[in-house]
Amino acid sequence: MLMLKTLLVATLVAAAPESKEKAPAGDLAKLQGEWITKVGPTKNFPITLVFADQKVSIKGTFQGEPFEIAGEVKLDEKTDPKTLDIVSIKEPGGDDVKDIQGLYKLEGDKLTLCSGHPGDDRPTEFKAGTDGPPVLSVFTRKGEEKPATEDKAVKDELAKFKGNWKAMLGENKDRAVTVNFDGTKVTGKMTNDQGEEIELKGEIVINPAVSPKTIDFVKFKRPNGEDLGDNLGIYKLEDDSLTIALGGPGNPRASEFKGEGDGIRLLTFTREKK
Repeated sequence: MLMLKTLLVATLVAAAPESKEKAPAGDLAKLQGEWITKVGPTKNFPITLVFADQKVSIKGTFQGEPFEIAGEVKLDEKTDPKTLDIVSIKEPGGDDVKDIQGLYKLEGDKLTLCSGHPGDDRPTEFKAGTDGPPVLSVFTRKGEEKPATEDKAVKDELAKFKGNWKAMLGENKDRAVTVNFDGTKVTGKMTNDQGEEIELKGEIVINPAVSPKTIDFVKFKRPNGEDLGDNLGIYKLEDDSLTIALGGPGNPRASEFKGEGDGIRLLTFTREKK
């Protein structure tokens, strides 16, 4: 968890005015608001970066548990490339984190950040490390991200998902789960171990251009309203058969189609005929 926090903190970048009494100006004013990206070795941990004056916070969910890390930043727009320092960073438990030195590039609604880990020297170019820092992240202003359905290949693939699908769960395959896909919208129904019927609603994000194809179940909530955490996986879609391997909410993406070892859940759905 500490390693993940360090990685997430290392992606924090923003701008701060010279005086707290001054209103945000320059790039700082342009950065105000929320930005989103995904971090981690396989870019599968979604995080939100929030700028409020010279304050900055990063929010996300890891293994189903929400977290928030906060700090302050200093910006120099006169250098090439532009630089920033993140200071006064604290872990959620209150422990201090060393200052972070980085680079940034702001292009409309795209923010590119490159920095080392806390205490590292400042990178000299926008380039990610091979097996470690520097960390290179590209954020998109929240609300400006391109809808998945605008991509023709994704739109065509989503059309193949449309409809009702059914799979059987449990050691004896005696518990049914049904899923309805309608564009990016998803509704799932199942009966839990206590015999209670549960309905969950959310969205999917797919990428049919990679191998294996990926599918992420996002924006789902528990019956009590709490965020469930993104469930990242891979899929195979063949006519009326849909196979999905999921890593579990908040966990890394499944990498192969296998059984339930290492927390991986493998589901095979059959399309329900009208």
